[in-house]
Amino acid sequence: MTGVVEPRIGIIACDNGLGHVRRVALVAEALARQGAAVTVLAREEQGARFGLRVVGMETCTSTESLRRGDDCAINWYSRLPNLDDFDLVVSDNLPEILHVRTDAVLMGSFLWHLVVEGADEKYVRSSQRLLEAYRPLMIGTGLFASDELRRLTRFEDVGLFCRPPVAGAGKTDLLVACGRSGLCEGAVEQALAALLRRGRGPFATVHVEPRLLPADAPAWMTKADFTPGMYARLAAAVVRPGVGTLTELIQAGCPAFCFYESGNREMVLNATRVASAGLGLDCGSVQAALDGALSHGTSPSPRHDGLPPESFDGAGRSARLLISHVSH
Repeated sequence: MTGVVEPRIGIIACDNGLGHVRRVALVAEALARQGAAVTVLAREEQGARFGLRVVGMETCTSTESLRRGDDCAINWYSRLPNLDDFDLVVSDNLPEILHVRTDAVLMGSFLWHLVVEGADEKYVRSSQRLLEAYRPLMIGTGLFASDELRRLTRFEDVGLFCRPPVAGAGKTDLLVACGRSGLCEGAVEQALAALLRRGRGPFATVHVEPRLLPADAPAWMTKADFTPGMYARLAAAVVRPGVGTLTELIQAGCPAFCFYESGNREMVLNATRVASAGLGLDCGSVQAALDGALSHGTSPSPRHDGLPPESFDGAGRSARLLISHVSH
């Protein structure tokens, strides 16, 4: 790109789970390949999981903090460094960036005030006012975007944000994971205890949410590392249906047996969309999801053959769209 000024793009990662940072990392890499100078603002330990050098930033985002109206979560933008040097700022799921940069682009497939039941009323009103005032461009995966999200933003469907797949792995394993949601931990622990009594069924290895691995776990039960290699070996997955996890499972051709906590509209919508697309089942409870996965076992699963190839290039399509947005 000799003679062309590099676009300077800052990306802010929501810190509620690795799925957000995973998506940011993929887009940052795609932008860098296309000649942009990219700065990522994220929690340092989360960025390190994906090999990112980041400017340390915590948004304190959780369903609990948004219901309480915690200042740390509501006013995270007040802790940002100066953003004036960026040609474009991208905010993952967090519209509060519009307080600082009215020209910011949003990224993701939901907005917190739309999906958290009982969210702080002042926070909800503030989010609505920002979106009504600026109606920002938002890029994300259309499979998981609600009609209301599309109405409130200028939503662009770029497909799934996928990492390079691992080919040739046998489908022998099971995943049981709940992400960062503490609200599901008790039910998952009970389901794992029942699995220990019942046995692993047809699965060679059961990968478990790391912090919930039982102290007396047998050799066939191990901590999930959430690498492409792990996903490639999965025959079934019992999961709380976050977008990042579902994206990995869809690409790997692994059915998702979905459970979720009450009061989270995003999880309900994601589970419904996956089930409607024939890529998993909306099971509701952890135990029902585990029973479904054990019944399915290592049987061949419906794959994503109906999705066009461009559906798996969300990062590349996002990068091209963002650079085009800067130039205009």
